[in-house]
Amino acid sequence: MRQQPNRPSGNPDRSGPSITMEVLLPAKFQIACKQMGVDEQEAIQFWIDHILIVSYVLNEEEDIYSLATSVFAAYTHTIHITAIPDKVKREICIYYTQQTIALISEADHTKSYIALIKEWYQRLHKHNKRQ
Repeated sequence: MRQQPNRPSGNPDRSGPSITMEVLLPAKFQIACKQMGVDEQEAIQFWIDHILIVSYVLNEEEDIYSLATSVFAAYTHTIHITAIPDKVKREICIYYTQQTIALISEADHTKSYIALIKEWYQRLHKHNKRQ
C-alpha cells in the first residue's frame, strides 16, 4: 500500500476569503440531505474542505479527498479555458509541481502539503498582481 501524502488536519484551513452566493440545489440533493439529517450548507462546505489536488495528480480513488477532488476535476473538463502563455507563471507551476512530487514521494514529510500549496498560490497571486 502506498504511503498517503500529508492530509489536512481535522480542522480545515479556512483562512481564505468567505463568499456569499446563491446556489440552486437539485431536488435529489435536498432529498438526500433531508434523509440523512444533513444540513445542505454543511454538506457543501464539507465537500469544499476535502478538495485536495494531490489526490487528482496521484489518481487516488479510495479516500474522501479523492472523491471530492474527482467531482471538481470532472467539472473542469466541462468548461473550455483558453490558456494564455505566461513564461513566469509556467516556471512557478513547474517548480511547485516538482516540490509536490518530492513531498509525496518522501516517507517523512518535512513540509505539509497545505503549506506548499498556500506558498504556490501566494507566488501566483503576487505574479498576477504585477501584470
